[in-house]
Amino acid sequence: MNLSRRDFIGLSAGAFAIGLVGCAGKPTVQKEPQAATEAKEQDKPTLEVADSGFYMDEYGSAHFAAKITNNSTEYAAAQVDITASAKDTDGKILGTYPCLLSAIYPNGSAFVGGNIPVSGEVKTVEFTIADKKDMWQKTKQTQDEYTKTFYAENLNVTNDGIPQVTGEAISTSKYDFQQSKVIAVLMDNSGKIIGGDCTYLDNLTAGAKQPFSVFLGKMPEYKDVIAYVDAGTKK
Repeated sequence: MNLSRRDFIGLSAGAFAIGLVGCAGKPTVQKEPQAATEAKEQDKPTLEVADSGFYMDEYGSAHFAAKITNNSTEYAAAQVDITASAKDTDGKILGTYPCLLSAIYPNGSAFVGGNIPVSGEVKTVEFTIADKKDMWQKTKQTQDEYTKTFYAENLNVTNDGIPQVTGEAISTSKYDFQQSKVIAVLMDNSGKIIGGDCTYLDNLTAGAKQPFSVFLGKMPEYKDVIAYVDAGTKK
C-alpha cells in the first residue's frame, strides 16, 4: 500500500536547552529558586496516555506504541520513566518493557514504543508513568520550537521479507545528542494507534541526517505510519 507521508517531529532535551531553530540566542530554562520552580501540589502538572495500541507478531512479541500528553501550560518533564506491561485476561503481567521519554514540553505530546516478548495470550498492554518531582521544570520553550529541531523524513514501509519502517532522523540543533531513538507508530483509518516499535541510533550529532530502520515483525492492516524522533540527552 502507499504510505501516507507524515514527517512527525520528535522531542528531546537533556538540559532543556538544545539550540532550537528560529530562536534568538541560546534558549534556557528559567532560573528560579527550587521552591519557586516546583509545581504546587494543587496545580501539579501531569502526563497522561492519550492513546495506545499493540499487535502480536509471528514470534510472540507484543509490538506497542503510546501517545503521551503533557497537561501543563508552563512545565516540561524530562527523563520520564514509563513502563509498558503486557497482561493476560486475568490481569497477570506476562512481560514488561522500560521506556525513557527524554522530554515533553508544555501542552506537548510525545510517543514511546517497543516490543515485549511473552509466553501466553496478551489481552492488554498498559502503561505506568513514574511520578518524580525532580522531572518537572518551568520553561518558556515550546513544542513548536521542538518540531523545527528534530524530525524524521523520507519514510518508507516494507511489509515483505523483513517488515520495517526506514527513513532519516534529522537534527537541526547545534548540539550533539546520545541515547537517541526513533519510534515508529502504526495507525488505523480513524487515526487510532494500533502498535509500533522503536530503534536506537548510535548518536544524533549537530546537523545530522541519520538513516534508521525500525523492525516491526508481521504487521496488521494499517492506514498511516509516523516516525517520532526522541533525541536523547545532550552530550
